[in-house]
Amino acid sequence: MAVNNSSLSSINHQITHGDIDWDYTKQWINYNSTDTPTSSKLRNIQSSKIKKSTFNYPTGNILQRNYPDLYPLGRINCTECSFDEDTNSHIGLCPVHRCAIDTLLSKFKQQLINLIKAEHTSSFSFDIECRINNSLMFKLLPDVLDSARQADSTTPVRIPREQPWILLLHHLIPRDLHRSKC
Repeated sequence: MAVNNSSLSSINHQITHGDIDWDYTKQWINYNSTDTPTSSKLRNIQSSKIKKSTFNYPTGNILQRNYPDLYPLGRINCTECSFDEDTNSHIGLCPVHRCAIDTLLSKFKQQLINLIKAEHTSSFSFDIECRINNSLMFKLLPDVLDSARQADSTTPVRIPREQPWILLLHHLIPRDLHRSKC
């Protein structure tokens, strides 16, 4: 394992292969959207980002680990799909959310294209649509997601590298955001 933290085993491959931009991730986690340097609102926002980025957000398995007297032994399934275990790795893989995720990916893909064209922030403006449209950042690949979900029960679920947008759900900034090819 790339890091000595079992909570991050589902993104070990992304860590090992440098798929996460740690500088931008740090900037994002520390970003203050409030108008004060400290507040309970800011603390809650940053706490949520840290829990999600370290795969310690309170999903079924984390609640069971932290509160064994409150949660029964055994597997706690996702409340949305009822098929898979409710884990941080399952976030983004749940088949119930695919339509909404696909809609969001399309929306943000177009917003990025429009922003880059309007601001002339790329020297590659002539092929920017091609580059963005071919980026895995904005493509939902059901077969890849199903393959990740259907790992055998003895191995932990792995976040597929072919779906870098899943990292964003965990407040991790993928290198693919500034590295797209046509």
